[in-house]
Amino acid sequence: MLLSEPSECEGGVLTTAGERRHELARGDGLCFVSEQRHNVSTVEAGVRRSFVLELWGGPPNARNRHS
Repeated sequence: MLLSEPSECEGGVLTTAGERRHELARGDGLCFVSEQRHNVSTVEAGVRRSFVLELWGGPPNARNRHS
């Protein structure tokens, strides 16, 4: 969920699988499977505030899922 106004920073663009860009406004959120490839570009100027939450349906994760 984007907490700041998009005009408060340059960069910080969220992309998901297939390089799909998501232009979020303040208060907008996006829900997707955490294993889906995703990226946020570098914030070049200003401040970008967001809220990120991961929900797990299985048992507690005891190690890095990429190891």
